[in-house]
Amino acid sequence: ASQTDLRPAILITLTLAEEATTQAANQPHYQLRARLVEDMDTYRQSKGGCHALITEDQPEAKPFAGSEDLTQFISAMEAELGGSLDQLLDRFIEETNQRCPETEVLPEFHIFLPTAFMALAVDQWLLSDHTPLGQDYWVLVRCSDRYRSAYRKGAVLRRLWTEHQQCQSNPARPQFIAWDGQLETLREILLEADETKTDLQRPTVLGLHCTTAPPPDGRAVFAELLRVGGLPLVLWARCQVPTICTQTCLEELLQASLADLPGQVYRQRQLARRRENTPDRHIGHHLFLLRDDPTLTPPKRA
Repeated sequence: ASQTDLRPAILITLTLAEEATTQAANQPHYQLRARLVEDMDTYRQSKGGCHALITEDQPEAKPFAGSEDLTQFISAMEAELGGSLDQLLDRFIEETNQRCPETEVLPEFHIFLPTAFMALAVDQWLLSDHTPLGQDYWVLVRCSDRYRSAYRKGAVLRRLWTEHQQCQSNPARPQFIAWDGQLETLREILLEADETKTDLQRPTVLGLHCTTAPPPDGRAVFAELLRVGGLPLVLWARCQVPTICTQTCLEELLQASLADLPGQVYRQRQLARRRENTPDRHIGHHLFLLRDDPTLTPPKRA
């Protein structure tokens, strides 16, 4: 591909550093990795054009102790890494610009999170100019725990993603199952999704959309059920805002085609930056999109 045709991606992976966690008497430690993929299509075919954005000799490469409280996690990470997150993100973008100077598209951010942090508002991470990352860049959440070798639903995820690619022009809504936030019904919904995979009279279920936000005390169970459920797409709002009808907003988003769904989420995040679209009025501040593409994953080694 020519420089102008390149479609770069920045893959940021946050994983539990198991050895460091064990050595610290089970205090959780995490490891941050970041890689630049110069062109997503080339990388999918040959794994070429991938560069480490965090090298082994940099402070960011070392495991760090992190809080399991989402509200404290970023502060803990910045304190341990010895630098602010906005400077790190700016550095990733600058290296992308240097390696792909003529590309006409902005890099996508694929942020791989462990199940414990699936509610982390990564699209709200600030750049040094104080704009949220998701305002100018596509930000797609991925599940890092899904790519462990022992993940038993990996084959299901790959098959469903193949089906997703084959029906990109189809409306998203028929391929999504709605969930009302009750944890006791989520297992039943995922079982129903399994049944549709063998019923040729019904659309294959590819995603889940949550009409109400998962309760804070149930987020870990919610994330774990999604991890093992095998669905590649999840759309939800991170919190329940009384002045926003989440169900209506998500239904409107799902009128887009499967191919256009990430762009529609991006558009809502852009609209949320208007002065009148405050967090109590606009869904764009709260949107979460999990879009797990098993053909675009970080290499196992840096």
